[in-house]
Amino acid sequence: MMQYDRDLVVAAIRSLYARHGRPPSQAEWDAGVAPDQPLARTIGRRSGWSSVVREALGDDEPGAGRKGSAWSRREMIEALIKAYDENEAWPSGRSWERIAAKHPARRIYVRLFGSWSGAIDAAAAEVVRRPGGGGLSRRLDGSPAG
Repeated sequence: MMQYDRDLVVAAIRSLYARHGRPPSQAEWDAGVAPDQPLARTIGRRSGWSSVVREALGDDEPGAGRKGSAWSRREMIEALIKAYDENEAWPSGRSWERIAAKHPARRIYVRLFGSWSGAIDAAAAEVVRRPGGGGLSRRLDGSPAG
């Protein structure tokens, strides 16, 4: 099995993102991979391709390398927080689908965060970190925010 340095892969993805304005797809990675770097399939098996891309790009990540998604992880979280602020409750997956014209569909959140509740948890964690709580008065567990 080929050994590889995850930090070098992360740095290479960041470099490609800086050059092209988006992270590489798995096919683009494989087409331009350096001889000392693993193929996307190897990365996927060991760490998960999207996990490595998320680590490389953090909140700037536009759609985890998927074509057609112009929303970054940060913008997706902000859309959930805005929905909470407007309705004083986190949206359900079904309610989110009904108004999907205003934001990415629920399935995009599920792909990026692993589940709908994972997306809600990420948004709730972000709100708790914001100075002043960002309009939320409590965490998901009911305790006071920030």
